[in-house]
Amino acid sequence: MIGGTLGHYRIDSKLGQGGMGVVYKALDTRLDRAVAIKVIPPDLVAVDARKKRFVQEAKAASALNHPGIVTIHEIGSDGGVDFIVMEHVDGRTLDALLTPQGMAVADVLKYSVSIADALSAAHGAGIVHRDIKPTNVMVTRDGRVKILDFGLAKLIESPEAIADGPTRSRLTEAGAVMGTASYMSPEQAEGRPVDGRSDIFSFGAVIYEMVTGRRPFDGDSSVAILSRILHDDPAPIARSIPPDLAKIIERCLRKDPARRFQSTADLKVALEDVSHEIVPVRRTGAKRRSWLWLLLLPVLLAGSLLGWPVSRPPEVEEPERIAVTTLIGVEDDPSLSPDGRHVAFMWTGRQQNNPDIYVQLIGAGDPLQLTTDPRSDYNPAWSPDGRWIAFLRADRLPPPSGPVGKVEVWLSPPLGGNERKLADVQVPIIGNPGFLAWSTDSRNLIVTDTPPNGGPGALFVVSLETGEKRQLTHPPPDFRGDSNPAVSPDGRWLAFRRDRVTTADALYLMPLANNLAPGATPTQLTTKAAYPAWTPDSQEIVFTRAREGLFRIGISGTATPVRVPFVGEDGTKPTIVRTQAGHPVRLVYVRRSSDIDIWRVDSAVPGAPASGAPHLAIASTTVDVVPDFSPDGKRVAFVSGRSGSSQVWLADPDGSKAVQLTAFVSGQSGAPRWSPDGKLIVFQSNTEGNFEIYVIPSAGGKPRNITANTANDHVPSFSRDGQWVYFSSTRSGPTYQVWKIPVSGGAANQVTRDGGFAAFEDKSGAHLYYADGPGQTTAVWRLATSGGTAIKVLDRVSNGFAVAERGLCYLDWLLDQPRLRFYDFATGRSTTVASNLGDVEAPLLGVSPDGRTILYSRTETFADLVMIENFR
Repeated sequence: MIGGTLGHYRIDSKLGQGGMGVVYKALDTRLDRAVAIKVIPPDLVAVDARKKRFVQEAKAASALNHPGIVTIHEIGSDGGVDFIVMEHVDGRTLDALLTPQGMAVADVLKYSVSIADALSAAHGAGIVHRDIKPTNVMVTRDGRVKILDFGLAKLIESPEAIADGPTRSRLTEAGAVMGTASYMSPEQAEGRPVDGRSDIFSFGAVIYEMVTGRRPFDGDSSVAILSRILHDDPAPIARSIPPDLAKIIERCLRKDPARRFQSTADLKVALEDVSHEIVPVRRTGAKRRSWLWLLLLPVLLAGSLLGWPVSRPPEVEEPERIAVTTLIGVEDDPSLSPDGRHVAFMWTGRQQNNPDIYVQLIGAGDPLQLTTDPRSDYNPAWSPDGRWIAFLRADRLPPPSGPVGKVEVWLSPPLGGNERKLADVQVPIIGNPGFLAWSTDSRNLIVTDTPPNGGPGALFVVSLETGEKRQLTHPPPDFRGDSNPAVSPDGRWLAFRRDRVTTADALYLMPLANNLAPGATPTQLTTKAAYPAWTPDSQEIVFTRAREGLFRIGISGTATPVRVPFVGEDGTKPTIVRTQAGHPVRLVYVRRSSDIDIWRVDSAVPGAPASGAPHLAIASTTVDVVPDFSPDGKRVAFVSGRSGSSQVWLADPDGSKAVQLTAFVSGQSGAPRWSPDGKLIVFQSNTEGNFEIYVIPSAGGKPRNITANTANDHVPSFSRDGQWVYFSSTRSGPTYQVWKIPVSGGAANQVTRDGGFAAFEDKSGAHLYYADGPGQTTAVWRLATSGGTAIKVLDRVSNGFAVAERGLCYLDWLLDQPRLRFYDFATGRSTTVASNLGDVEAPLLGVSPDGRTILYSRTETFADLVMIENFR
């Protein structure tokens, strides 16, 4: 071959030989440049599988364009000889630079960072090398690194390729062991499918050899070597190296791929961190200037005597707030990986069509979709050993109120793979997705479930090995239940949220004995708390206070909660890890904000399907709710917080010409309703203590209290003759009843006896329609204004309804989605007007005089993940 030609390449010398071919130095006679040519020996050409792998190498490597990867110029064939033409690298392979004592640590890090950078580019292009070893790494004369020989590279199959599996020619079937024995990963040695984490194991073996001068796994035969890779740990590194470098090597060489670095990009960052820590200070000109120290020494000594600072303490990096995700929709339920490099979270995806679990490498790339089940996946929790992400799966996400219901607990490897169902649980607590936590040994999960004999939801320990459940907490019968568990990093404490029926949620603390058994009765740590997360030292808990942000509190029981800086009032659901021992702490949280505005639905005729999608009508950056059309349809009364507190406002139906009608200094005002002549507006306010009913001229003026009473009075409305005001009150007992009072004030008369709330007369004034209570779902009743027996008109209606001329506009739910309906008085039948309403705020609708426009309140929620770097 030497002295001959292949195409227009003249073969000059032999450079080396490997299992996949012989490499020659050659001259490109057209471009007059030196190249390297790799050919398959003639006796192997007939082996079809090898030839295909040879072609695979060229196609895979030619797709890469990186200074650390050898460049492929051409693939060709001449006289039955197949060959690849590559750039010629002037240098030596890494194995030629190794010594029995190992390399200098600075050189180890220099070469390792370059190799990791090149592998990251290959993995990003979907290519796994599968044969990383010192002889496949070239170091040029100027110290640059080049990775050679993608002869065993295997393109990571796309979902489309997998779908075409039966017709696809697979070059490397499961069970085929390929690579060099001493550097193989365990999964490669067993012939299992591999991914980029296999290269990370092989790379770890190379770094180990660079540091120690010996291979981590060696033996008298390939069988002995593979056995040690599968079952033995490498010998400890005897020489002195940075502890973090030793940890990096140890992590690369873990048997379980899920416990290694999950990407070479992360590995590169870790190596760079170590490299930056050991870079020596430049000494340029040190000898030339050494005599200056003799002159300065008296000055420095004097300075020290006078208290001048002659040295500075190491700088402490300040906390920094960094955006982690800025995706469309809502990203929720974050959980940091044990190394702090990745975060798992729930997201409904780019199409906003289904909640699934995603994994995001912090600081780079798009999120990886971990689950694809058509049901709702949420509340991911990363195991402390990094092997699993636990999550909940249900038919739907928890609603804002009402029990969560049946939920399944699942496990998934962090980078995808075979999911495993662990347990079924029944969650009786009001909607709140924080129900999962891991034990420190990653052998058990703590989850909210219903006790066998019923009662409040309690925390249970679920074994990963057996799936068996054991009750851990026992909330009293008058509580809603326990949720939001969090085990301290030292395994000695359990923090959790305990909900009462009537008071604010509280944070409880319980010591843990061996095997996750209660060490003592739980004690209350603080109130108004949810979603606890432990600091790495197990001494403090960071938690959420609704609409106030994140707070922290010591576990001594005597501390006062302190607000976490750098986090606004929209911060919630913290997750905390220390990336490495001695390194800064990362805190990731959800930055959640919501805005409630008034939306409108238009129909050609009352009760007909909407003529278009709902669209925004009246909006601001604060709350705008509870709309009511004026009798002429030209103005809308509504409640808004745009002036700093809840007040009554007026605006045109498109939100323009907005004016503030009430201006109480204290309290909250709401539920405005127009008089039939449009001259007055009645509303409720608690400016004087209890909620009372007030009347104010629609043109502006002084409000007048018409119901001075010690009970709470709510949701007023005018009778059709304008003489009376209906309202809901607890004057006669704990149950709300409908009352009425003259507009001028005076004695109030009770209208209902069996419960009643939010009452409105129809346009004729002959009937009164009302809900049976203030609950989320109620019935609607009709009562003749002349008296008699009430008749149920509708069942299971949200208390958001309004009386139109020809019927009732109301909200109900179908398959957990709100829809706008119209009940026709004449036919007694309901039709659906619209069902794509978004997140509806139910209380009270507004309907135009002609019945063709319906106003309702809708919440728009925005949530992204934010990180506090260097949290302390």
